[in-house]
Amino acid sequence: MANKRKSHVEVAKTGLSVWFAQYLDDITCGLICYYSKSVKKTANQILKDIETNRIVIYVKEGCGYCKSGKDFLFNNANGNEIYVKNGESINHRFALKKLLAKPSISFPVIIIDGIFHGGSDDIVENSETIINIIKTNKELLTIKSGHENIEWSPYIQENSKFKPFVPPGGKNKSMRLLFCNVQTHVYSNVLRLWSLFHVILLLLIWIFLQLNINIYIVVLIIWILTIDIFMFEIHGSNPFSFLSTLSTIIIWKRRGNAVTTIPYKVVFFIYLNALIKILYDIHFVSINSVNTNVNKILILSAIVNSSMLALTRF
Repeated sequence: MANKRKSHVEVAKTGLSVWFAQYLDDITCGLICYYSKSVKKTANQILKDIETNRIVIYVKEGCGYCKSGKDFLFNNANGNEIYVKNGESINHRFALKKLLAKPSISFPVIIIDGIFHGGSDDIVENSETIINIIKTNKELLTIKSGHENIEWSPYIQENSKFKPFVPPGGKNKSMRLLFCNVQTHVYSNVLRLWSLFHVILLLLIWIFLQLNINIYIVVLIIWILTIDIFMFEIHGSNPFSFLSTLSTIIIWKRRGNAVTTIPYKVVFFIYLNALIKILYDIHFVSINSVNTNVNKILILSAIVNSSMLALTRF
């Protein structure tokens, strides 16, 4: 008997609960994932699945990539059984994230002989190696309960390294015109660290103005912020937004999920207008006009807003 499909309300409730759990996990840099008892219990069950099945694929309902991954594996099974498991529950997502030591989980998750081989695109792109592995008969692994990590294949290890020209949320396969390929996503914790850099620089501006320290240092910092935010606006988080790229490198292993850039580009467009207004005053009115009350209020407002982004991403 076929599984009953979820209603739209059930799908919405599940999606909202997953989003909220992932959000909490992001802002705690994985603490929920690593210390939850229910997640540990699910992780042990996943390890048992891997112990007793050569080929394991974790999927979610209605996922086209999951169907492609299953089709590939079933077409090349070579007599092996394919263990298919729904992994979209919060506990399964976090347990897979914990065992794979990944900053985020996307489906499908394909594990062969205890080795993580990525998703459907990965096994198709690396199809020759995957087919050879499946054809090679291996005894089932004995994985100790409580084992912390599932090993990644060399292919996945190489593809998971930071690549400045690969946008958040997936590979840019076309790469036709680099400047025209506007990035629509940014990693959640990259955004938070980037905002923290903004707080630090804006605080320096505020302190320098209050103490009447060299005004040219203030002008330099404002130009750095303006150029950096402008590059984020027209292209995305890397590689041309240098502070954002630095943030990505620093927090790569804890970068979190890819989230849409749209609301953040709206916010930083407001920042950009304020910075341009201050630079206009400096260069066309008076260099000391940066110290006006209006400009101080703009800088203070940006400090407060960037602090909220750094803490909560909202």
